[in-house]
Amino acid sequence: MPPGALPDDVSCGHVPPGRLVLLGDNPGVSFDSRHLGCLPCERVLGTVVRRLSC
Repeated sequence: MPPGALPDDVSCGHVPPGRLVLLGDNPGVSFDSRHLGCLPCERVLGTVVRRLSC
């Protein structure tokens, strides 16, 4: 992975238990785990089943 692709709290490619790495599809403007670090599983509100736009 390129430098900066994973949050600092992911060491050796392992995500801590009970945490998730969330990455947006546009690294230049996505506010995701690259900025926030690993997020707790409890913060996930739902799952994407189908995209609404093409």
